Amino acid sequence: RKRLALSFAILSLVPLFITGWFAYHRSSIVIKNKISTYSIQVMNQVSINIRNDLAKLENDSVDIAFSDIVQNTLLSYDKLDDWEKKSAELEMTNLLAKRYSFVPSVTDIQVFTKHLDKINAYGDDNFRFRLKSEFTEPLLENALSRGGVPLWTIQSKEHEEDWRDYDYRTNVYGEYGIVLARSFRSLKEGSTLGYIMLRIDEAYILNKYKDIDL
Repeated sequence: RKRLALSFAILSLVPLFITGWFAYHRSSIVIKNKISTYSIQVMNQVSINIRNDLAKLENDSVDIAFSDIVQNTLLSYDKLDDWEKKSAELEMTNLLAKRYSFVPSVTDIQVFTKHLDKINAYGDDNFRFRLKSEFTEPLLENALSRGGVPLWTIQSKEHEEDWRDYDYRTNVYGEYGIVLARSFRSLKEGSTLGYIMLRIDEAYILNKYKDIDL
């Protein structure tokens, strides 16, 4: 009787074990595939969102470069006195503050003449953005060679001249900056008129995916 019970137990448990293992194995594969597909879809959506934001900023840079204040200022920049230059810079700042004061993406906007005279068109009054010439000049030269096509790059602490308030900037905007540079032409003359540079803080991009748990 014991041997008969043992035989029945073995004959029952072996198929049950095999069936259970097969079901577990198949369900594990299905779940992993579902998770993988979901993760890819989430990251693709995040990627699309980031690309859309960067494309918008590229369009914004065109709008700024072709605005009346930028075009007129750079066309006559060499003839302006210091007061007129400061007045033009303030007008740019007031114009761009209305657009970006409540938009956390852009932290700084700088406009350069074709001779690389710098105009701080927008930025945080608590920290003036000053990049070293050995970083800026090759970047703008590269932008010029691209004929107006936007150029993206990364800048860090080592590229900035003034570090006195860098801890403030790091805490507020992040350690690295994402920089868009491009050259632009005069609407009246068609020749290269200057350059525009926009800085986006890394925290703005990081916030788009930091809470995603894969």
